[in-house]
Amino acid sequence: MRLESQTTSVHENSEVQSPNCFSIKSIRSCKSCTPSKAREQITVLSRSKITQPGLRKPIERCIPWYDSAVRDFNVSTRELVEDPMSANYDAGVAGIQAYYCENGFVFAQLLVPAEIASLNEKLWSFSRIAEAVTDTLQQDYS
Repeated sequence: MRLESQTTSVHENSEVQSPNCFSIKSIRSCKSCTPSKAREQITVLSRSKITQPGLRKPIERCIPWYDSAVRDFNVSTRELVEDPMSANYDAGVAGIQAYYCENGFVFAQLLVPAEIASLNEKLWSFSRIAEAVTDTLQQDYS
């Protein structure tokens, strides 16, 4: 079964960099690499007629995890200047939501669909980028 390899692939790709989100100034205004875009795609997949019926429930269970990730990122961006340490924590917690989403498929003994694995990888990568930015802020203000 490939379940484990697909789950760990989300977490191994921490070196991914986004050309749209590479600086402290741009992290707040970055619109093209937001978890809310991935959340929208999860919702579309859960409602799509071409989605296999057995996959609908696990996909629907991903929606609250993505909602939580969006909230975590929003909180993190508000904390950037005033509390970089909390911003760093919230950015990291947001990425963990990808792991929880994939666990729904693992517990249902289903392979993680490629579309979901890709969205989760993007969420994980965005979280790592945000953590790197907030790490830099912590060092700058220490």
